[in-house]
Amino acid sequence: MNARQPEPPRHQARERAASAREAFAEPEGTAVDPAERHRMIAIAAYYLAERRGFGPGRELDDWHRATAQIDAMLAAGDPPPSPDRPEELRQRLRHALLLRADGNTR
Repeated sequence: MNARQPEPPRHQARERAASAREAFAEPEGTAVDPAERHRMIAIAAYYLAERRGFGPGRELDDWHRATAQIDAMLAAGDPPPSPDRPEELRQRLRHALLLRADGNTR
């Protein structure tokens, strides 16, 4: 006999869906479009991996840490680097990450 798993109550499914949307939502107060935020996170994750010597197995940790740092930078009101000047973007993100790693907030 093939027993079917009972479906969770609809309110639980809605709560899980809302939780997933919140996890991937752009934080309030950021004035950066999602594609630019993603680009900033990718650059920051690269620099975090570089700092630890690009050792394998910690890529997801780098991504989560970069996400937290970029979101903190944006929430603090730091103006985002200009996407029209990629070198400035990379330099400012690297500098911001170095400051945060040293325990400075600005």
